[in-house]
Amino acid sequence: MRKLLISCLLLFSCQSLQNKSQVKIVGGSDLAKLPEIQARTVAIFQAAKPNLPFCSGTLLAPHWILTAAHCVRDRKVQQLSVARWQKAGGFDTKIVVQRAVLYEPLLAGREHPSFDLALLYFEGFADTPSTFFPIAPSGQELDQENIILAGFGAEKSQCADDNCHGRGLTVEARLKKKIDGPRFFSLLHLQSPEGSGACFGDSGGPAFIQRKGQWQLIGATVGVWLDLLPQLRDRVTELCESGHMLYTDVRDYRAWIAAVLQDREPPVLPSPARPKNLNFLAWCEYRGYHDNAFRTLQFLLSNLAKEDGVDSHRLFTDCSYAEQLLREQARDELTLPRPDQNPQVEALRTLAPLHTLPNIQKLSIYFNRIEALEVPAELQVETLEIVSSTLDDASFCSLVSQAKIHTLSLSALKQDDLDLSCLLNQKNLRLKRLELFQVKVKNPSLLPAIAKKLELIWEE
Repeated sequence: MRKLLISCLLLFSCQSLQNKSQVKIVGGSDLAKLPEIQARTVAIFQAAKPNLPFCSGTLLAPHWILTAAHCVRDRKVQQLSVARWQKAGGFDTKIVVQRAVLYEPLLAGREHPSFDLALLYFEGFADTPSTFFPIAPSGQELDQENIILAGFGAEKSQCADDNCHGRGLTVEARLKKKIDGPRFFSLLHLQSPEGSGACFGDSGGPAFIQRKGQWQLIGATVGVWLDLLPQLRDRVTELCESGHMLYTDVRDYRAWIAAVLQDREPPVLPSPARPKNLNFLAWCEYRGYHDNAFRTLQFLLSNLAKEDGVDSHRLFTDCSYAEQLLREQARDELTLPRPDQNPQVEALRTLAPLHTLPNIQKLSIYFNRIEALEVPAELQVETLEIVSSTLDDASFCSLVSQAKIHTLSLSALKQDDLDLSCLLNQKNLRLKRLELFQVKVKNPSLLPAIAKKLELIWEE
């Protein structure tokens, strides 16, 4: 997902676009004009910049604040504090956060907006409201609703200094579309008037509606995910003024939020069953995001989304379109780039969905940590190229023994002493050609024997 992904946005105000991860309300009104919302919208601070909020949140209960997981997942909770905006134009006393509960703690490092939620526990404000806004029930239409966004982020995309951050602001928006497909889900695409919207620092901030005189919470800011908002790729210097943004639909997470607030064990959703056939559409529509196979396909689609002429939004929401493009790519080259900015965070563990794309001409894997690799026997690849990655011995053996691979090319592997013995132990070897470039092998004495079984190219 290396495209400019101002994903999970809004966090490090006025940093490079590659890392922008906070959003603030641009072109908005003073939060104090809506005192009920003001009392329940919270600014989140970190110790390094104690006077500048870097994220926002919603007060759901006397001791609980809802925000975005990306605001807190890589930070020490004890260095975070929260405060509210006062009518006088400043913040009240900051209260230190004591605990953070992430919706998907095991997946916290994954770049994925669909589970970007966290709850923060703190000792509470001195003048905590007597009532709290409920989360709106799911299933109700939002098309005609006037939506109020609130937060403390930047007041323009190109923020020159800290003076354009930190005021509590609100803006009105409408629902453009709910995104609830197999690859991305539980997201609200909101649109505000041109020149306004959420910005860097508003991450985790609320989206409210008012029904029958009662305010209800519907969303928490995720930010701008360019795969899903490709119309903004040419507006990266003015994202906050574009009027387009993504919010987590918190209505879909009411049960989890209620359980955490009541100090109960959150419900565990059953994992969907893995597809058992070779149908690509079944794998594409498979929402088993804990499964490594879901991640492999997501990486593949994310790389394809960068290609010229690809409708990236449709790619992630229309599986027939995704299959068409991948089959076209398979005639040339499919690429699996490293899963995120730190390839050590998550290993590539399966090639499962790729076996539904027969006769792949070339599959290239770059900068991955390959570990305990699942290799489907149905996988058909003319050339498999692995570059600047780690490859454990068991995964190497799975590749040469399981899949129908003609040429395996390994270049500049990041570990020492690859064990090649399984090539000699394999009776019905399908591999026809092995290329080793800058690869240290454990048993170079076996190379002559290997060269008798297949075509071998070895350059230290």
